[in-house]
Amino acid sequence: MPGETPGVRPGVDERRAAETQRFADSLRTAASSPAWGQDGAGLRRVLYEFEREFEPYMPIARSRSAIGTPKAQHVRVPALADDAHDTLALWGDVLQSLLMGEAEFFVLRPFEGGWADLIVGPLETDNFSCVLATPSAMPLASEIPYELDEAFRARADARISTWQSGVPAATGSRATGEPPVLREKRGLLILLGVGLGILGLILIIAVALSGDGGEEPAGDGQPAAEKSGG
Repeated sequence: MPGETPGVRPGVDERRAAETQRFADSLRTAASSPAWGQDGAGLRRVLYEFEREFEPYMPIARSRSAIGTPKAQHVRVPALADDAHDTLALWGDVLQSLLMGEAEFFVLRPFEGGWADLIVGPLETDNFSCVLATPSAMPLASEIPYELDEAFRARADARISTWQSGVPAATGSRATGEPPVLREKRGLLILLGVGLGILGLILIIAVALSGDGGEEPAGDGQPAAEKSGG
């Protein structure tokens, strides 16, 4: 059309830019939470636990043929928000920035309690044992006094600094911080009553689905919606 710049899709690029900035703002909010303590030690500990437990689903993993089919792994973290949907959004974006495109992830948040349980990998029944555990029995990763080596601290601090800057990534993939634009993401909200001191739980299942890790074929260009509901 007259007046249009070749290669620029009016409306589509604006939506992409908006989603890119939203994603960067979400990571900044997560990385700047007071839950991490004054020097950010809590977030370093969580990132360390992620590398220990979620390594098969991160770019640092060995080839799948070498490690076989990995089982789902669990890490307990601060909720970062009072609202359950905000917890889903923040931790969903954090996990999407760290994991490989095909990884499934699940976020479980109790009605009362300042924590969330993250499960990465194919969900199995025994993965829900964490639902019944109190923080005294299963502490938050941010509260475990790991001894972190200098190489890890430098790597973690560089990531945290990038997130706290709120500057969108110019290039990259899901695992390097680019937002999940045009990627299908579905959130399922289920109310559970399970007893044993945790009478009501909100189970938020955020399953990130991706095909080849790229964009969908040209259509209306809108990012896939994040849906919540039964």
